Amino acid sequence: MASERGMKCKLITNGSLLANNSKMREIFNYIDSLTLSIDAVDNDINEKLGRGYDHVKDISVVLEALREYDLKVNINTVVNRLNLEAIEELGQYLGKYRINAWRVFKFIPLRETAKLNEKEFEISKAEFKMIKTICLCMGTASNIGKVEFREEPDMESKYLLIMPNGNIMVTENGEDVCIGNVLEDSITELLKNRTTIKASAKKVFEKIRTLVAYKDDKVRNEIVDTIKGLGYVDVVGVTNNGTDTYKGIVNLQPEMVFTNYNFADMNGLDIIKKSKEQLDTKIPVFNLIGNDIPDDEYKEFVNIAGIKMNTLITNPNKDRIVGIFEDYK
Repeated sequence: MASERGMKCKLITNGSLLANNSKMREIFNYIDSLTLSIDAVDNDINEKLGRGYDHVKDISVVLEALREYDLKVNINTVVNRLNLEAIEELGQYLGKYRINAWRVFKFIPLRETAKLNEKEFEISKAEFKMIKTICLCMGTASNIGKVEFREEPDMESKYLLIMPNGNIMVTENGEDVCIGNVLEDSITELLKNRTTIKASAKKVFEKIRTLVAYKDDKVRNEIVDTIKGLGYVDVVGVTNNGTDTYKGIVNLQPEMVFTNYNFADMNGLDIIKKSKEQLDTKIPVFNLIGNDIPDDEYKEFVNIAGIKMNTLITNPNKDRIVGIFEDYK
């Protein structure tokens, strides 16, 4: 019914029902994207995490069935103490399938069993940073379209829960807070009128200032034309070499940069190093365009840029560019 009314429908599931009842897979015809939850390929780890011993088997059945459908397939993974050493193996497994996005969550002891098992599952920020590097490298070398990360601030600004009784829950300072009930209140009005909501979540959305750097004029112009078609983006600069790209970043201070990795005078690693030296935390969000970037250079890039390293683009077509802005927005 939702699909017939033009609503975008997304299903997030552990996959067990879809794996064991083929008739349930008819839902693939009515949804726009499917997100599967999997934290490891090791059966013992999955059983300890409460997924069930045969969880990987179920996920594999669903992923194989999805090969016949034109659906965006996403993966949710929660990194914790039990699966910390198994993430690389999971990435290798996922790389065999056509995955749109791999979303990697840091374990957060927020509610229910997560709070009860905090000491057993929690990992440090340093350990999660290491996992980021591993996951980004795994994504670069496989069919995974993009790798995204979620930590405590993301959970507070991007998600709300509607409980079975209709209560609307949001997270503030690591705690669940009830702000109303969906059977009685408007979610939009509740969020609009709250005075405690984070400034980042309530501020007026501004246009994304973007710099485009590409040595091939034709490809660069195509990227610029695509961006100009988006009403919420401003192209503040266009360059065709590394030196001008670095100068543009420092002088224009864009929020987002799309840049060739292999300029003759300065590669992507040099650009981020020099930008970091000059701007420190004010560096823009980087999207690298290129192929065959050495793993050691890519890891160094991630270590320098941190969360400002957004994605690697091997084919800068219109859908890829628009998708990056939609996800970022």
